[in-house]
Amino acid sequence: MTTTKQTMLNQIQKRLPDNIKIIDDTNFEFTESEFLSLLCWLKYFREHYNSECGKKEFPKITFPVISQRLILDFGLCFQEHAVYLYEPNRRKQKDFIFTWRL
Repeated sequence: MTTTKQTMLNQIQKRLPDNIKIIDDTNFEFTESEFLSLLCWLKYFREHYNSECGKKEFPKITFPVISQRLILDFGLCFQEHAVYLYEPNRRKQKDFIFTWRL
């Protein structure tokens, strides 16, 4: 069974706090691996957000790299009440590792 991108986005939205929206700035379908990674990171975010300091402080990891072509951005969760999915600038793997200090 193939899951469509819109179905995946709906599942992602269900896992976010009610006041935070997912904004998808990508132009591609997610792989199953990317989708599972997103769900894991959203669990981490939700647990942080529901903690005592979570609505005041950013999670320790604000920009998790899901894959070489997909980044999850928690950086605007307080200002815009949004979590973004976006494509990093296309770089060689070496540059990607250096930029994200991996």
